[in-house]
Amino acid sequence: MNRISDLDWAEAIARRLVDEWYGSAGDPDDADLLFDVLRKSLLKPPRQMRRLIGTSLIEQDYFDPLD
Repeated sequence: MNRISDLDWAEAIARRLVDEWYGSAGDPDDADLLFDVLRKSLLKPPRQMRRLIGTSLIEQDYFDPLD
């Protein structure tokens, strides 16, 4: 089984948040900027980001293959 990197998790969490925000705001350039800021912020420090994994924001099995 492949280990999921902190970067993968940060990008998944950032994408979830941006998708929620973008659904109500609507500017693709702002969405790209928000994604970049969130991704970088989530990685500093990654142990704080890991606390989000398994919450209602991002499921523990987010990267598990679908059957």
